[in-house]
Amino acid sequence: MRKYGKSIVILACAWLLLSGLPAAWVWAGESLEAIEKWDKEAREAVSEENIAAFAEGEENLDVLAGLAMLSYGRIGTHILDRAVKAEPNKAPIFYAAVHPRWRRDAAAYEDPIRADPFNALPYYRKAAALWNAGRRDEALAAFRQGASCPVIKTYHKEIAENSLKALDALGLEGPARLAALLQLKRRFVEVRWLPYGLGNMMNAAPRTMETEDKKVFAENLLTLAGQLFANADACRDTKQTARWALARAFSIKNRVRSAQESPQAAAYAEASRLVDKQLPHTATDSDDAKKFIEGVFAGLYRVPPLIRDITQTLALEPDFDDEVRLQLESLQKELAQKAERFINLVAADADATVGLWITGCPEDAESTIEDQYPGLVRLAEEFLDFLHSAQETNLEHSPIQKTKNRLKVVGLGMLMYSNDHEARFPPTLDTLHERKYVYDENCFLSHITGERFVYLGDGLRDDDRPIYISVYDAKPLPDGTMMALFVDGHVEAIPAEQLEETLQKQEKRKKR
Repeated sequence: MRKYGKSIVILACAWLLLSGLPAAWVWAGESLEAIEKWDKEAREAVSEENIAAFAEGEENLDVLAGLAMLSYGRIGTHILDRAVKAEPNKAPIFYAAVHPRWRRDAAAYEDPIRADPFNALPYYRKAAALWNAGRRDEALAAFRQGASCPVIKTYHKEIAENSLKALDALGLEGPARLAALLQLKRRFVEVRWLPYGLGNMMNAAPRTMETEDKKVFAENLLTLAGQLFANADACRDTKQTARWALARAFSIKNRVRSAQESPQAAAYAEASRLVDKQLPHTATDSDDAKKFIEGVFAGLYRVPPLIRDITQTLALEPDFDDEVRLQLESLQKELAQKAERFINLVAADADATVGLWITGCPEDAESTIEDQYPGLVRLAEEFLDFLHSAQETNLEHSPIQKTKNRLKVVGLGMLMYSNDHEARFPPTLDTLHERKYVYDENCFLSHITGERFVYLGDGLRDDDRPIYISVYDAKPLPDGTMMALFVDGHVEAIPAEQLEETLQKQEKRKKR
């Protein structure tokens, strides 16, 4: 880990910016052109297509495992399966890097269990998959198997090393590397945390259990808490789950003993209260670290679309008076300059800032950001304040942003529906309204044209390829792009040719 490689340079640059001294020598070129360029480079570098193509010719298995971590989809699972076949001895590490979202079928965990039979992690992931599928008794059996294992191993160190090897192999530097690290940060939280569904099982299962089964389940929860606390790679999210499991175990014990009028009930009640008192309700980053990461994400992913949005708005509304037009144009340029300055400073040594969330414990990363990079934290705060102001100004004048917001509401409703219907999207948009997943029917209309969005979600699932489109606005924007909502919930304006190509792929998939 290159922890402090260019820290002095970064801090010096930050001091210059904060002090108000001229710092034009730190960055070069027109900000608007530069920000569009690194946005394109970042997107292409971490795209599913690029990762899949690069993996085809890659023989280093550690690099393949890192590419799989970088890929947020089934492509990553396929890459890891290939690595497992080539090097069975490393199968436990490779399997640990697969996020449960892409292995919903409980049968998919048989191979990970055979490869690592004394590791509780694949058993718990299997239990969550079974519970989500409604196979409650089998889920509880898998949960008991996990509790019988001596440890939970996430192989964080090995996965982190492989991930950085993949970034090196891809030749990622500057903002593109920063974008990849930001994506990996999210993936690391997901693979280190227990799978979605296990918490539901721990909460709901005891309600229908007999007394003796409740006793066993409480003991299993105590074991889970111990496994999580003993995990050398435990992060804040893991510890939160451990405390919750501990509190839940004592709560169940209290209820069992209370029903039996046992004097032990009071002791268990007090233990549950004390543990719950220590349990944080959320597992969020510290304020400074949160601002820093939010600023990096905004500079990479929020600013470029906003800049393009303003350009489109100016083209759609030729009747703007000179004052409004000048305001939007000035806002666009200043936003690009501020984003470029901040991202260039962070990207000067991305591994020593954002990379800390991957190579080390999140709490240590936050402390380092707060202690070693206070100038960057202040820059992030100033940049975010300006960005929020720019977004409000743009929203006041932009039909494009209002259309995007409507598509995002539809996307959220679709994901909530799929969560309740075994990952399937609704057959129609009207279903979302009828079943109260989207309350306002106007959200199905384009703010640009007033016409209804085109819906393609029937037959799609939330675990389909993220490049698939579920909803789109049929009218192209002035630059020829079209507004589309993707399966993973994000909204993007893409070239009409790309939309047509994606729709053809989806149609072929439906016919298979």
